[in-house]
Amino acid sequence: MRVAVLALAGAVFWSVAAGATTYLVRPDGSGDFPTVQAALDGCADGDVIELVSGVFQGEGNRDLDFRGRAVLLGAQAGGGRDCVIDCQGSEGDPHRGFHFHSGEGPGSVVRGIFVRGGYASHGGGLWCEGTTSPSFVECIFAANQADNGGGASVDEAASFTRCAFEENEATWAGGGVKAYGPAELRDCVFRGNTARHGGGLYLYWSSARVDGCSFMENRAGGGGAGAHCEMPSAPAFTRCTFVGNVAAYHGGGVNVQVECAPVLSGCTFAFNSAFDGGGLRTGSLCSAVVENTLIAFSVIGAGAVCQENDTQFACCDLYGNDGGDWVDEIAGQFGLRGNIAADPLFCDPAGGDLRLEAGSPCGPEHNPACGLIGAWPVGCGSSVAPETTWGAIKAIFRR
Repeated sequence: MRVAVLALAGAVFWSVAAGATTYLVRPDGSGDFPTVQAALDGCADGDVIELVSGVFQGEGNRDLDFRGRAVLLGAQAGGGRDCVIDCQGSEGDPHRGFHFHSGEGPGSVVRGIFVRGGYASHGGGLWCEGTTSPSFVECIFAANQADNGGGASVDEAASFTRCAFEENEATWAGGGVKAYGPAELRDCVFRGNTARHGGGLYLYWSSARVDGCSFMENRAGGGGAGAHCEMPSAPAFTRCTFVGNVAAYHGGGVNVQVECAPVLSGCTFAFNSAFDGGGLRTGSLCSAVVENTLIAFSVIGAGAVCQENDTQFACCDLYGNDGGDWVDEIAGQFGLRGNIAADPLFCDPAGGDLRLEAGSPCGPEHNPACGLIGAWPVGCGSSVAPETTWGAIKAIFRR
């Protein structure tokens, strides 16, 4: 299913582009237009702008504005790290990669662009301001800074597919992304981002859909190193992975507070850390539905802490967490609705392979009533792994 969806996304992008006028822009100013912004200003709805590999810098190649046009802007070579918008932003001279603020919709597409070095109050790499909903495919946002939304700040329904947010920083919220509304994130990677709240992702008044995303080695000075949600929000996390995230206080993997009610389905949490809930923490006046989810080997904190709320677990495995597994408010749910506490038998946790051994109790063959528990399927046999200790494995994720 995942392959089919991604293939469809690519097909839609290029099928729309097939009958349009295509313009070429080069980093040295040659091509059909001297800068990226000049190309955006000179094209019409449905046109395509292709960027040749290289580093685009300076005026006209940052703070890019689609001005409401349904244009496809993409790397000619298909993306990766070769086609760069280098914002060169700083506190004294702020700049970001993109600013959408003129009602752009899903037909305004950015594909395969690497945005770095942005610095702004909102959205260091990207700000979707107001009622805008552009689409981003296979983009990378790295080493950007902002007060809110280090990599990207999204006010409405923007979508991100196969994008990466790496080593971005927010002073307050959303090191990777800060999002309101019904944003969509599919098969994205959040790695090494930092913020006070929501090191990787911060959701506020949001019904975001987060599908197949990975949150790795993000940090939060407060809560939600991987992801944080608050205010009346109802996001859904499906098939997501949270590994090695570290929060100083609440929710190393995910922190839920202030009337947030997420659904977590088919997710894997491993080697996360927080004083209060190494994997998951839901605060008072909150609730969550957690199903077919695996929370294992939290380095610091219990697997899940749910304070005075009606968070419900079904077909979940909590095992080997430093501060305990089915403890305190959720102790009574152990053994009910398919909930277990058993070693998931990861294939190679030290090497980052969180697929399951053939004999795993989380595999569908050994748990037919629940099916697969966690984000990753059975991927290896039951051969003996190299001798090691959990302390050595956990040390990989310590910082």
